[in-house]
Amino acid sequence: MRGKPGVTIWNLLLVPGTLFFSLLSGADVMQAMTQILKNDAYYPCTTEEAGKITANSLTYAQAVAIPLVLVIGFLFDIFGRRLTTAAGFLIGAIATFLIPVVAPSIIGYDITRIIFV
Repeated sequence: MRGKPGVTIWNLLLVPGTLFFSLLSGADVMQAMTQILKNDAYYPCTTEEAGKITANSLTYAQAVAIPLVLVIGFLFDIFGRRLTTAAGFLIGAIATFLIPVVAPSIIGYDITRIIFV
């Protein structure tokens, strides 16, 4: 039996669409991070310190994200793309919300950036 006609198109659009929106939100967060790190109300850092903190947190996040990609492939197979993708976006949104909440802790900032990536 064949499925609904539009289901195949949506499945094909999900993966590039997810990548597109992930990259868009990642670029937005990356641009905003140096601004929040320089804001005296949250993380009173100089421009140079903010750049170093952002670069270090991104390095830590990639070190965690690279092996995690293998696990996410299994989660796609077990739970399906829709649930895994929605959960990923929800976790990213919560991590983005927590960045100003954990201020002025640089360790808390690093942890939330790792979770976001």
